[in-house]
Amino acid sequence: MVATFRSVWDLKTRQSRRPFEGHTAPVRSVAFSPVGKNLASGGADSAIKLWKGYSNKGVRTFLGHSDCVTCVVFSPDGTQLSSSSADRTALIWNVDKGVIHKTLKAKSEINSVAFSPDGQFIAGACFDGKVRIWNIATETTVRVLKGHEGRVFNATFSPNGHLLASAGEDRTIRLWTWRPRMKASGYSKATLSS
Repeated sequence: MVATFRSVWDLKTRQSRRPFEGHTAPVRSVAFSPVGKNLASGGADSAIKLWKGYSNKGVRTFLGHSDCVTCVVFSPDGTQLSSSSADRTALIWNVDKGVIHKTLKAKSEINSVAFSPDGQFIAGACFDGKVRIWNIATETTVRVLKGHEGRVFNATFSPNGHLLASAGEDRTIRLWTWRPRMKASGYSKATLSS
């Protein structure tokens, strides 16, 4: 069975324009490159597919994860792609060559990843309740942010890169003071009510 996802919608007709087919298991994540030239998808089949813009033409398949791909995201300049996985890794890919450029390791499954605005760091929202921040160049963990009670589902940098927001299973959003080469300081907590 081949999984299909419909990612390009015509907003006037509210209809999907084209199906993108190629994954062999459910698709977990999609992301456009910064200028919209490419679309990436990651699936439970451990594969990442790169698609040509708004067409349903596959450009290449990236293979490197040993478990479900949970998130795909392009670097701010679009030259790199990061993927996270249940295999406890975040991979940094060279988009043009389709090869792994860097491997970032965690102690638990990684639910999502985000590039810092300068493209030098990756934040990973992890199932162990922590947010890990890696220096891409050195492939080292530079910060581990603790505070959530339960899994962390998402993390994102502020546009200036000084703050990091994380969302967790504990129904909270936490804002972290984060500046590269400086110690991460406390956080503020926003509790979401149902």
